[in-house]
Amino acid sequence: MINRLVEGQILNRLHDSKVLLLYGGRQVGKSSILRKIFSKRDDVLWLNGDEPETRDMFAGQDSRYYRNVLKDHSLVVIDEAHRIDDIGYTLKLIHDTLPSVKVIATGSSDFRLYSSTTDALAGRKWEMSLSTLSFEELLSLHGRDQETSMLAHRLVYGTYPELVTCQPGDEQQLLVQLADGFLGDEILKVDDHSRRVKIIRLLKAVARQVGQELAMEDLQAESSLEGDDIEHLLYHFENSNLLFALNSYPGELWNEEKNAKRYYFSDNGIRNAILLNFADVSRRKDAIELWKNYLVSERRKYLLNHGLLTNAYFWRTRYQQELSYLEERAGTLQGYEFSWSEAKRVTIPQAFKVGYPEAELTVITPDNYDRFLTGEI
Repeated sequence: MINRLVEGQILNRLHDSKVLLLYGGRQVGKSSILRKIFSKRDDVLWLNGDEPETRDMFAGQDSRYYRNVLKDHSLVVIDEAHRIDDIGYTLKLIHDTLPSVKVIATGSSDFRLYSSTTDALAGRKWEMSLSTLSFEELLSLHGRDQETSMLAHRLVYGTYPELVTCQPGDEQQLLVQLADGFLGDEILKVDDHSRRVKIIRLLKAVARQVGQELAMEDLQAESSLEGDDIEHLLYHFENSNLLFALNSYPGELWNEEKNAKRYYFSDNGIRNAILLNFADVSRRKDAIELWKNYLVSERRKYLLNHGLLTNAYFWRTRYQQELSYLEERAGTLQGYEFSWSEAKRVTIPQAFKVGYPEAELTVITPDNYDRFLTGEI
């Protein structure tokens, strides 16, 4: 199996009684990692929130019940915990009454699990997030030369674990299935066919405009949905780990766009599956969009995997001067411009240089992107 960076983090959090919450999107490997780590232990109780028996087990029980059920186990793993009603308060009860029992709970949706545990588990939990395979994890699997040679493939098919290990030729079918899974909660359970079509149109519009400011008027026109509904759907897909947002830098220059937002897909392959476009990057009109989405999403994984508390932005002025990506960490500012061609052809905006002379500036191209995604630059 592929070694994941989060494995060491999990092992380091086993020596106290706090509940460990492992968040992540569909099919990123949460269950596989836990099975890999704990499969040889005989003191583990494995539960799955998808099963009605598990949900019934947690329905309205008291501390005496949990003492009886869990007394022979020092570790309880609850997969898909967000499907269990009031799971946060149940985990609190187990934590408070059975300090010798370690609980690990996973959830496919950050929002549904997080919202039910935030108040109940205050001071009683550790939180970790798992994404699709990171560039660093793939480096450890393939080595730098082989992995960098796969760049064009990653831009089109992404880095879901199953996509990386599948038989060549199966990628497109697997990605379409994954995309259908993401859409299931909001589309496949909707009886109104017209609404399904509108939501799919909305996602296609976001996919086409990845890394650009989204104009609500345009989204309404393309999807035939109302503005409030669109905002709700975007929020839902962010919390389902399908999309994430990058805000504009809230600097002090008078001509900056301070309240803009750009959306990126958590995985390039899912974005292409939504568009049903798996053409090679050399034949794509949206090659630069694929490049930017890949760099921003992979850098996000790097920061997450290393626990680096960083504010990430893009920078833009009212006069259309912009910088692809900006990081603010520990009082320092680092700017990056993403170029699919040679670095010497790129011009850093003069307004940014003058406004932020202390900021370091780096152009990221296919020649040095590997160093960007491993934190070397």
